[in-house]
Amino acid sequence: MTHWFKMGWQDLFRHKRVTFLFIGNLAIGLIGLITIGSLENSYISYLKHSLQEILTADLMISSSRPIEQQEQKIIDTVLGDQVAVSNQIAFYSMVKGSKNSLLARIVAFDDHYPLYGAFDYPGGQSHQKTPQAMLVSPLATMSLETAETLHLKQGDSVQIGQTSFQVASLFNKAPGSDISSIELAPKIFIALSQLNKTGLLQFGSRLHYLTYYRTPKNTDTKHLAGILRETLDRHAEGASTLRVFDTHDINSRLGRIAGHFFGYMGLVGTVALFLAGIAASYLFRGYFQSRIREIAILMSLGAQRRYCILFFLFQLTIMGAMAAILAILLTSCILPSLPIIFADLLPDGLHITLHNGSMGMALGIGISCSFLFCLPELTRLKAIQPLHLLHEGSVWDSPVTASSRLLWWLSLLPAISIFLLLTVFLTSSLLQGIIFTVGVTVTMLFFGIIGRLLLTWCRHLSNSFHGLPKIAFRNLYRNRFSSLSIFITIATGVFLINLIPQLQKGLEKEFSHPIGLKIPIFFLVDIQEEQTNGLQDFFKQQSSHLSNISPMVRGRIRSINGTSFHQRSIDADDKGRGRLRRTEFNFSSRDELDPSETVIAGKKLSATPWSFQSNTPFEISVAQRFGKRYDLHIGDRILFDIQGIELEGMVTNIRKVRWNSFQPNFFLLFQKGVLENAPKTYLASVSQVSKADKQQLKEQIVSRFPNVSVIDVTSTVATLIDLTTRLTFAIKSMALLAIGAGLMALYSIAGNEAHRHSQEINLLKVLGTRFSDIRLLTVLQFGLLGCAASIFSVIISTSLSYVLSWYLFDRIWGFHIFSSIWIVLFTTLTCIITAALATRSVIRQKPVTLLH
Repeated sequence: MTHWFKMGWQDLFRHKRVTFLFIGNLAIGLIGLITIGSLENSYISYLKHSLQEILTADLMISSSRPIEQQEQKIIDTVLGDQVAVSNQIAFYSMVKGSKNSLLARIVAFDDHYPLYGAFDYPGGQSHQKTPQAMLVSPLATMSLETAETLHLKQGDSVQIGQTSFQVASLFNKAPGSDISSIELAPKIFIALSQLNKTGLLQFGSRLHYLTYYRTPKNTDTKHLAGILRETLDRHAEGASTLRVFDTHDINSRLGRIAGHFFGYMGLVGTVALFLAGIAASYLFRGYFQSRIREIAILMSLGAQRRYCILFFLFQLTIMGAMAAILAILLTSCILPSLPIIFADLLPDGLHITLHNGSMGMALGIGISCSFLFCLPELTRLKAIQPLHLLHEGSVWDSPVTASSRLLWWLSLLPAISIFLLLTVFLTSSLLQGIIFTVGVTVTMLFFGIIGRLLLTWCRHLSNSFHGLPKIAFRNLYRNRFSSLSIFITIATGVFLINLIPQLQKGLEKEFSHPIGLKIPIFFLVDIQEEQTNGLQDFFKQQSSHLSNISPMVRGRIRSINGTSFHQRSIDADDKGRGRLRRTEFNFSSRDELDPSETVIAGKKLSATPWSFQSNTPFEISVAQRFGKRYDLHIGDRILFDIQGIELEGMVTNIRKVRWNSFQPNFFLLFQKGVLENAPKTYLASVSQVSKADKQQLKEQIVSRFPNVSVIDVTSTVATLIDLTTRLTFAIKSMALLAIGAGLMALYSIAGNEAHRHSQEINLLKVLGTRFSDIRLLTVLQFGLLGCAASIFSVIISTSLSYVLSWYLFDRIWGFHIFSSIWIVLFTTLTCIITAALATRSVIRQKPVTLLH
């Protein structure tokens, strides 16, 4: 046995080129999985040790209203008297600096905030407790970036509502802001005791009441939070409007968001691994074919077939392990660049390191995949007989029996199975894993069929040309297995690269210029009812246009068709949306639907106002997304609690809403006459504002209506597009691994083919063919192959992106032709250069080698 292992080790060194290329291909395929595995494990480890700082507490209660006295008694009873408490009120408001205004999230906190974490100030200073001066004077603190936007420095004043607050300090980072996220507005902190001075606490103001709790050590906060939720729900006789969060909820939410991102990136890495496997299988096939006669000799001398199998398994184990080690070393060089690739998508304090689990996984996958990728070739050992020594034929020339063909197809199943297991593990979903595996398999089979047809066509083309093109087309057809392997790997890599830009450009176009809609410049929030006439008069004097003034009333849904809505909310959340359990929503009414809304089922709401004395329910229009989530249908009856008054309505139509219109849209619209007498605030949009007049108009609105929040829609759209671009860049960076695997496969196969046909190449030299013509032959062969693969891949990926946009993104799609052309040209040129480098040594050989 030892002798066989020694012989296998020596044989690897005798065939260094094949060994190194096999290891290199498999290593590139493993890099993606190791990188994403290390990144995900580093992120999870960061969350595990930072959850309290992220939440700034062990437990938090959030609501849109102050906690009632009876509710407070329940909270005190459940949590006990050993907890530290901090209160906070947050809301959005316009603030005015020395030169301009902006929308900010005002955070008013007490002297106990934060319970965990601290404000990080320049120079490495940090303060965990609120400065006493902020509690007694109108002082504010904000980030350096916010101060720069407002053209402020420490000691200057910022206008918040009716009061001027002095900027007491500027921080780098606030407590709880470690996790990167896209926020609507920057935060400005003031003391809770100074909040009333702003004059912004009016009826209808959208306030967010937050109460933070720090529990004693070793407290089971998850269990405690569960008891508190159940007790508050019982008190509310359904669903309490108080929402309870603990660190486990934050971990679950952030982990779920990150899981989708890392899962998709891991899937791309898995595809790269299996593209590398195609090249590895090809290399092993050539190596195995060259060893057939030696195996036949050994068997004629009495060697048992199982030792021959162990001989190759030992070699595959060594090469798989070395590929994993090389991949780990390369990944350790890549990890420092990840903060750049994933800029603003990961927390600043995240330290990315190689994870032991990822390295162990790489070693296991490297060894097992080297077996599985080459298993179809190992099944050929069954056909090897000492009789092959008596003729020039090989195993591939022997008649293929039905049993051997069945065995070869069955040998593909383990590789497909491990692919499926990896995808299920990465997506945490059996269904998604199966869909992705089937999708990739069908795509690669489709590329295989196209490639096979093109290669057959090359046979006919070789009869239509003369000279080098004739030889190029002939070689492509004669070397079908190698040509097809290159075609599939390049096409699949380009497929992944090109699929993303089409979806991205479609989303960007729909965000910034939705078809048939006009994006407003400003979105106005928290307009008081008595301010609507004044606001309309104000805009009559402006060149800009005020539109879609929509009333907004907050209320609760009690039941649907007599069934508690609270239970429906829980059932909907169990489908993967988290512990939301919402029962409070914003309602509105319209005279006419906005252009961004279309009734897709049912009839329009009646223009006749509904009467409270009517014995019939009022009519409701339900947004399609909302109706789908809560299983609402036309004719369903919904019981509402609006300002303590219970009213029943009936679903009259289902309405499709294009939320990217950035107009005042709502899940539920009521028939006229229902909300007219209810206390309400209004929303509105502003359009036809020139870029030069934007800041001046914003300043005038803030001066005349200080409580009205002005959201700059163009800035929000730019933020969304920037986020989309960053996500796309990160995904395309991983997809480049697939291209890298394809190019490595091309290099390996092209070089191996050149060595295999070195005598034919040297014969062309003897017959007078110039070196430049032989290089041109290589360029023609692999340039045609790369160009054809990229063109067909672009066509198929573009078509698929359109289908995906139709079903997933409501037909949001845009064809980015320049991106596709660039991908085709770049791929073709890269294939030519790679093939030229791979065949350079053979082309430079002297023809005298024919005599050896």
